[in-house]
Amino acid sequence: MVPTPPALPHGRRGGARETARRCQHGAGVSGPESCFLQTSVGFLLAGLMALTLVAAPASATDWLCWQGEHVRSAASPARVEVVDRFTAGDVALARPTSLCSAAAPGVVPSGPPTHAAAWTIRRRPDAATTASSVTVTNHLATTTLRVGGVRSLLATDAGWMTCRDVEAPRRTGRRPRLVIGDAGGLRTLLLGRPRRLCMPPIDDDRPELLCHAVTPLAAADRATPPRGPVDTVLGRVEGRAGSPSELCVESTRTQLPSPPAPGPPEPPPGVLRVGAVSRPLITGDKVRLRAFVDRPNGTSANWSDRVEFRSSDERIAVVRGDVLETVGRGTVEVSAFD
Repeated sequence: MVPTPPALPHGRRGGARETARRCQHGAGVSGPESCFLQTSVGFLLAGLMALTLVAAPASATDWLCWQGEHVRSAASPARVEVVDRFTAGDVALARPTSLCSAAAPGVVPSGPPTHAAAWTIRRRPDAATTASSVTVTNHLATTTLRVGGVRSLLATDAGWMTCRDVEAPRRTGRRPRLVIGDAGGLRTLLLGRPRRLCMPPIDDDRPELLCHAVTPLAAADRATPPRGPVDTVLGRVEGRAGSPSELCVESTRTQLPSPPAPGPPEPPPGVLRVGAVSRPLITGDKVRLRAFVDRPNGTSANWSDRVEFRSSDERIAVVRGDVLETVGRGTVEVSAFD
């Protein structure tokens, strides 16, 4: 049985219609003019809508990213050094591709709007990924992901994050529906699979962001998309946003796989020695030097092309590459350095 809403007086500032207008625009009311229930039908519709939304704490700080239209940056650095949990190296920036705005589930964030921009890269870091999977927990779910290579950078006015491709298990059933608020208003989105995991530099304590593909529900979307310019540490980005493409959700925990147990120490490669000269030398003689490694298992290997030969006294003998030439009288020692 649906409770009967309290009677609304008609003599105070327009009565029921004025109360409905004030409730719709978020204005406070008091006394019997309650925004709690307008009609029994409204109560039932609100209950049905609540069943389709994913609950989330209002304190979460997310990013809603929009596919950019005519997005450009005139002052971006050509190369950026990135160091995250998986790799270190330089990346060559290509161009900004999307604009992002700070967002929160179910509410419009307070305070001045905060924006970011995503850059694609031309070349990935030289170092390879050292871990194959991570487990990420946020206010949506706990997901285990396979981590790929660096694909883009997400930059704000305070710093940037390295964003890597991820593979997630395929979801079964209907896609969850979310209401997300940013500076432009509230939007209703269908949540897709994770696409990217964005990580701050290794010495930065900001949480990781797991970015999901999203599809806007056009009939329910009445919010305003963000527009440039957006100032970031990688330069000012000009352009305008198209349609929402990703929702980057702040993680509460990111667990890397445990490192493998250390194996037994490797045996030393052996003892390096210089081959002996079989005859006495006189001034002006030249002889080719050889170096060998004597291994613990009794075998030897020619190491001549891997070492640097040095003379102890170049007044007596000089070394050029692997050739020793005597230039004076006396005794000299030749050493090899790996």
